[in-house]
Amino acid sequence: MTPRPAGASASGFLRCWRPDAAFDALQAGRSLDELEAYPRAFEASWLHAELQTSKNFKQWFKKGNLVGALMTGVEHWLLPRLGLKVARWTVHRKTPDHAALKPAAEMPRIDYPKPDEVLSFDRLSSVFISNTNHAENQPIHLHLRDPAVALTVNLAVYGGPEARFCPAGVYEFVRDEAGAGAKNPLQLIRLKRKMGNVSNASSETELRGALAWMVGEEGRGVRTIIEMVAITRFDCMIGSAAGQRAALSHALHHCAQRKVFGRLLTEQALMRNVLADLALESEGSLALGMRIARALDRRADRHEDLLARLATAVGKYRICKRTPNH
Repeated sequence: MTPRPAGASASGFLRCWRPDAAFDALQAGRSLDELEAYPRAFEASWLHAELQTSKNFKQWFKKGNLVGALMTGVEHWLLPRLGLKVARWTVHRKTPDHAALKPAAEMPRIDYPKPDEVLSFDRLSSVFISNTNHAENQPIHLHLRDPAVALTVNLAVYGGPEARFCPAGVYEFVRDEAGAGAKNPLQLIRLKRKMGNVSNASSETELRGALAWMVGEEGRGVRTIIEMVAITRFDCMIGSAAGQRAALSHALHHCAQRKVFGRLLTEQALMRNVLADLALESEGSLALGMRIARALDRRADRHEDLLARLATAVGKYRICKRTPNH
């Protein structure tokens, strides 16, 4: 059992105190100053007291398992019996964090596995699942005293560790055509909910001087986008149709085991009608997706090409709009 609170629960309580302090400041007519009520609320909380009792836990064990077990026993078992809730001493680290960082050339390269879409997901999917939403035109909250250090030291010597600070990849390096490293100015602003597309995530992205390569031939930008949009719409259809099928499977499994008034739900007339409607819509979405897939595979045929251009828009609207009802 760990002697300190879990990070998720601790951060949850901290998020509760912050808006309270901000609300009190706004009510008092204060703005652009320090939220003094926030640290006071934290210091008077159970969380602060619990963190104080476990402040030396990790540092003791860095001195060895024997020392760690002995001293944590003294602090967490002996001292409370002597009437001391918190140890009067604090074990400080003598080495700063940055001094423990080793050059990238001395460390083995880590090849991270691709997301399995079960327990791990790609970056955009993770942002969507976390329900992250940021307002536009947010001020930059991190400033570099010397921007050149990020390239000549951080990237050149240590492989750019700041690229791993945030799981969402807020900080990253990109090579320009001349070969010199530079921060990528691409910024994800917010996720959007569009009419008829509530089951599929999309976002607003700002490219502030970002390095880019031309896709398609010059002068054919709109036509290139239209061709890409057709494939994207088809992907939305297939993904949403798969979601309908998954929801139907869960519903059938549940109803095959759940009893109401002494009978299984699958034997109830009203529930069977509901399940039949879900099954018909799921099969219809799958059939429409497969028909459009054939049209996309036969774009050389003019009839199939026109069908693909029109049916992808209609199919995406219909399937994505109906999927949340499953």
